[in-house]
Amino acid sequence: MKIAILLMTFLSSIAFAHEPNELTTLRATNEALNLRLAQLLEENARLRKSVDTTVIAQAGWKSVSADCDPNDLKRVLTEGSGRQFNATEWLKRNARKCSKADLHYIAINIQDWTSYAMYDAIRLAKFYVDQK
Repeated sequence: MKIAILLMTFLSSIAFAHEPNELTTLRATNEALNLRLAQLLEENARLRKSVDTTVIAQAGWKSVSADCDPNDLKRVLTEGSGRQFNATEWLKRNARKCSKADLHYIAINIQDWTSYAMYDAIRLAKFYVDQK
């Protein structure tokens, strides 16, 4: 009987001895996951703000990149001859300065800025989008 009580006491002390280690491990894991969740929520908020800024800028025909102005290309086409050559030359000179959103905006809207066919210019703008 004494052996049974001694054995029960020993087994229960082993179970209690492991419990704090498991709780410590679980707490550490929970803290690490909470920290990562906070980081991801912060990044998500930053990305949402960036998308909102881009959408607002594109809706208002504002450039997303400070060095690139799609409206400059529009002026070249509407005030000049409007030929495809002018558009492709403008893209070759300015594509490096433009953001991916700017180039995508140009590819979508360039045909509306002139009465000439802009197949090569659209293809070139899409090529530069793919390169970014």
